[in-house]
Amino acid sequence: MHVGRTKLFALAGAIVVALAGCSKNDGGNDYDRMMEQKQGAATSLAGSGAKTHEKQYTLGKAWVVELRGLTITDGLIQEVKKLGNVAELDMGRSTVTDDQLKLMHELGLHTLLVKLDLSQTAVTDTGLGHLEGSIFLAELNLTGTKVTSAAVQRFKKTREADPKSKVKVTNVKL
Repeated sequence: MHVGRTKLFALAGAIVVALAGCSKNDGGNDYDRMMEQKQGAATSLAGSGAKTHEKQYTLGKAWVVELRGLTITDGLIQEVKKLGNVAELDMGRSTVTDDQLKLMHELGLHTLLVKLDLSQTAVTDTGLGHLEGSIFLAELNLTGTKVTSAAVQRFKKTREADPKSKVKVTNVKL
C-alpha cells in the first residue's frame, strides 16, 4: 500500500507541474520571450544613446551596435549581451576600459564579433588580450589606443594558431 501511495503522490505532482507549464497565460513560448528580451535590450540601449540594427550575414542574423562616443558601463555591456549575436561593435571614442573588455570576454560577447572599433580609447595591451577567442574577428580598429605593435603581433599569431578561429587573419589598424 505504501508503494502505491508514493506512486500516486508522484503522479499527482507531475500533473501539477505539467499543468503549471502549460498555462495559456504564461506569456508565450521561449522564442517569443527571447525576441521580447532582444527588443527590450535594443530599446534600453537606444535610451542610452546607442544605435542598433540587425543585419543578415552568411551564417544568419546578428546585431550591429554603435556605442561611439558613449560612456561605457558594465550595465551597458550587459544590455548589449542581451541582444544575442553581435557581429559589429563600434566603441570608438568611448570610455571603454581593459576591465570592460574582460567583462565582454567573460560574457562571451567577443566570440562572434566580425568587426570591432576601439579607436581613440584608453585600451591597452591587456585589453587586447581579452579579445582572444574571437573566432570571426576580421577587422579591428585600434587607432589612437595604447596598444603596442608587439601586442598586435602576439594577438595575430595567437589567432592564426587557434584551431577554433574561423577567420585566421585579422586586419588590424593601429
